[in-house]
Amino acid sequence: MNLYFDMRVLPQEQIPYAALLSNVLSMMNTESYSFGELNKLLNINTGGFYTNLRTFQQDLEDTKMMPKFCVTSKA
Repeated sequence: MNLYFDMRVLPQEQIPYAALLSNVLSMMNTESYSFGELNKLLNINTGGFYTNLRTFQQDLEDTKMMPKFCVTSKA
């Protein structure tokens, strides 16, 4: 499953923070689980959980780029 969230709602100066969030989102402890436990549970129950930022061309034009926050998981 791939979920794409439009990042054009963010001001341009906040996009680097979205990249940081993407990098650390699956590498953090929660209240109930350590990073290692959470990673293991995600892999067992979903086959993986990944986040990243991607850009897509709108109408195949280089001047019209659409930034997306992507969440990918398998089941």
